[in-house]
Amino acid sequence: MKKLLLIIFIPLIPLIIKSQCNEGEYELLFETTTDEWAEEMSWELLDNEGNEIISFQGTEDEQEYNNTICLVEGCYAINAIDSYGDGWNGGSLEVTSNNNVNFGNDLESLFIAPQNGYGFYTLFSVNSSSCEWGFIGCTDENASNYDDNALVNDESCIYNDCLEEETLLFIETQTGDWASEMSWELYNYEDWMSSNASPITSFQGTNNDVNTTTQICLSSGCYMFMGVDSFGDGWQGGYIQTTLNDQTSELYEIDESFGYFTFEIDIKSCDWEFPGCTDSSAYNYNEFATIDDGSCISPLIFNWDKIDREYLLYTPSNLEENAPLVFVFHGYTGSANDIMDYCGMNEIADENGFAVCYPQGTEDQYGNNFFNVGYDFQNNPEVDDLGFIIALAEYLQETHQFSSTNTFSTGMSNGGDFSYLLACQASETFRAIAPVAGLIMQEIYNNCNPSEPVPVFETHGTNDDVSLYEGDLNNNDGWGAYLDIPTTIDYWVNQNNLTDVTFLELPDINPNDGSIIESYIYTSESSNNEVWLYKVIDGGHDWPGSWGGNMDVNISEEIWRFFSKMALPEEIYINENTPNQGNRFLLKKIDILGRESNKKGFQLKIYNDGSVEKTHLIK
Repeated sequence: MKKLLLIIFIPLIPLIIKSQCNEGEYELLFETTTDEWAEEMSWELLDNEGNEIISFQGTEDEQEYNNTICLVEGCYAINAIDSYGDGWNGGSLEVTSNNNVNFGNDLESLFIAPQNGYGFYTLFSVNSSSCEWGFIGCTDENASNYDDNALVNDESCIYNDCLEEETLLFIETQTGDWASEMSWELYNYEDWMSSNASPITSFQGTNNDVNTTTQICLSSGCYMFMGVDSFGDGWQGGYIQTTLNDQTSELYEIDESFGYFTFEIDIKSCDWEFPGCTDSSAYNYNEFATIDDGSCISPLIFNWDKIDREYLLYTPSNLEENAPLVFVFHGYTGSANDIMDYCGMNEIADENGFAVCYPQGTEDQYGNNFFNVGYDFQNNPEVDDLGFIIALAEYLQETHQFSSTNTFSTGMSNGGDFSYLLACQASETFRAIAPVAGLIMQEIYNNCNPSEPVPVFETHGTNDDVSLYEGDLNNNDGWGAYLDIPTTIDYWVNQNNLTDVTFLELPDINPNDGSIIESYIYTSESSNNEVWLYKVIDGGHDWPGSWGGNMDVNISEEIWRFFSKMALPEEIYINENTPNQGNRFLLKKIDILGRESNKKGFQLKIYNDGSVEKTHLIK
């Protein structure tokens, strides 16, 4: 995993908040220093019942925050949090007092500086010889005294004895680097083969280099651990090891995205069936799969302008004719496979019935993949990506019977920039676009002349340090001149003749991600087209809901919600006469502009068999 480091020099001006304590209270000084990636750093002070007393959220690198508070004698805890999971990156919290406070075990101060992981609890007292905390207890769900209110494990777990026909399985789990990516689930064969398989027990890593144990009683049968690494680079030193009938297993580790580890209890052998992609040349080849489930995704070739161009195509099973088609374009230096992995659009396609195409860009003079939007530093590349994508869309529409009416485009960064080019010059092919961290180049804007109004949904962080929210008309960064986001949105609002705007601040579902989303929806009573802007306040250059940034929404789900709302009816045969009724039923009534309506005047009644009746409602 890599982070882009933006270095900002800010003078250190400590924020000092003073407090005057009452009798029986002790004055404590909380000195917080941030370093790199301050927005990921936070902490909260809790009383012995887990109630928050004060908290801190980092905002700027190299910041000092001094807070003096008064606490009575008692028991407390500090929850140190890093939203990215790699520790505080040089940040620290020191707690001291001038009142001869004993923080427990004769400690005169506390110093907290997590080096990795997401969250850590530091338990301490203020001149109290005995402490009880209401939020510590047994955190193992397999224990008989499991406490679902416990936040901290106190090693008090108790386990029931196994029945005579059962065998005790002892499981040790060790996390390595990037522990939050590590997880596993334990299944038996019968549950695994059922349509609604649920694990017997499971594990989700949180902090690096932590060893945890659990135990469970199992009957005779076939069992399997399914190990997963959410980033796809293996468990980075993490492993599972089991003990069964006094026999300790080898270390179970995975090197990529997932792995299967099987074992038997009182059975000689088990024949497991693992569905997956068995084609070793496919992007999603599964070395553990024993049955090919038709999920293989291999690069396809489309020859355009005497160049063999690659693309990936995902089509859910049982896809209906005239299904929508969504193009997803990767960013500069990215790839079709990368964006397919992190955007999660295939899963949304499965749920909603549309196809997804991931084109692969070509390499520029620096060896980086890109889509041609005329970046200044590339010295006028001649590759015709616009012609390639239009031709590919038409080919897929004809070959696979995808909808020629409802074909859409989205993409990240350079892929978002390219989506704007499609909106300007291929509006007869693409119904709507949804750039993420995208921008419109000045040259594309100057020549923008869509033949049809194009709905647009832009998602953009205000702290994006690659595609600047405020634009770069002077080409200071070398990409070439490009518009700011407000001007870009205004242009498409005017193109679509929209008159109204609805503002909404979306729920801050993940307060630790350091950002919130403001939603601006532009509409008009005279048009079905809309323009959306998700303004990610303090957001960066990322795909919300996927990695390293805002986690309040799954932006891929929001993109499909926008596309489905902007979808147009397919061309249909309008029967002037009332057809045979049969088993048909009315789907909806629309007016001449395509809006659902029950008002008097001209109406089209659309039925489930594809027929349409013209009516004129007079009252």
